[in-house]
Amino acid sequence: MHEDACAAWLLETAAREAVSAFAFEDVGKCLGELGLAELARACERAAHEERLHAALLGELLHERGLTPLEVHVFAPKQRTLVDLAADNAREGCVREAFGALVARHQAAHAKDARLAAVLDTIATDEAGHAELSHRIHDALWARLSAQERRQVLAARAEAMASLAGDCANAHGSSLLGHPEASTMVVLFERFAALAA
Repeated sequence: MHEDACAAWLLETAAREAVSAFAFEDVGKCLGELGLAELARACERAAHEERLHAALLGELLHERGLTPLEVHVFAPKQRTLVDLAADNAREGCVREAFGALVARHQAAHAKDARLAAVLDTIATDEAGHAELSHRIHDALWARLSAQERRQVLAARAEAMASLAGDCANAHGSSLLGHPEASTMVVLFERFAALAA
């Protein structure tokens, strides 16, 4: 991958981490309103870690003479309990969890030592965020009806199917340590087996 493509990846990833911070803050607020104070505080810590990730990636961008993208987020809409549970299943239990696995692979294979160190930090934190997402899932699951539980399972299945397609079409990068499609598929298959 050329340096300009690496910069594009850094820009996109830094922006995604910044958006994740807002997402965790929103989830934390919702959980607090549900009386789940411990999980709400854990979300606040996760939001802080996501901001740190964005800052670390921002430093790598500054070293390349680039400025991180300005992130705009809309005010969160009111969500039902089942909406919150479905979003958590999609974004936390699937995307965040698999992202931690990919970041760990990148940390081990990235050619740039500074990037590898940042990815190692991100991988560790994202694994913790995935674990938090499963704790949130368990807490919300207990409050859902049978029909709502089916909706959450459908959301998770949809996310898994989408992720499988993304992995099959992945483009690797030795500079970034990002795996080729064949390796991504293997990682996904292992992930899916553990998540089953």
